Amino acid sequence: KILKIFDVLGLSWYLIGFGFLIVGYVVVMTKPQGDIQRLFGKYAIYSMLLFGTLRFTALNYPQWEVAVMLGFRLAAVIFAPPMFVKFFLNFPVRRKILDKKWFIPSLYILNGLVGILLILNFTFGNFLPIGLLLFVGGIPIMFFVSGLFIFASSYYRHVPKSRRSQLRPILISVAIGVTTLTYIVLVLWVNPFAMFLNPVLLLPASLLAVVP
Repeated sequence: KILKIFDVLGLSWYLIGFGFLIVGYVVVMTKPQGDIQRLFGKYAIYSMLLFGTLRFTALNYPQWEVAVMLGFRLAAVIFAPPMFVKFFLNFPVRRKILDKKWFIPSLYILNGLVGILLILNFTFGNFLPIGLLLFVGGIPIMFFVSGLFIFASSYYRHVPKSRRSQLRPILISVAIGVTTLTYIVLVLWVNPFAMFLNPVLLLPASLLAVVP
């Protein structure tokens, strides 16, 4: 049975990236020379690059457009995940692991290899097994979730109680984001074709739009 459906999950990915881009602009303009503000601005740009191209497929597009979009996706895969982790290792408190000079470069190297592997797989006819492809393709999302968990850890372990009320809205959005992503993964794990056969199950994905 062929159904006409609306891609709620695809729209949700795009809105989370676009939302971060808008919020990032506002944050940077409040203090353009602030280190944390500029770092969040980069976080926002990379979020748009990653989530905005997440559902792009090469079907029925001109070759030059495919090349541009794949270039954006490669840049996002390489630069976005380390930025997700780096930002939350600096905010709301700076974590000691940043003193290890090799840590952040190693994340960029890992994601560079992931990006090259995905491009090779796309270019040479999908030679990766589907399980490995899903794992490799999901690494950027795992980094995003890791950044959210780092923030939650900093909130409870390193932020003084007098400052927590200012950061509580961020903690709530972190909880919504992690819960929603967990739900999406579980639904698609149980039924990989849910978005086609029973798309109403993915309506909670729209909650991702409130995270920014």
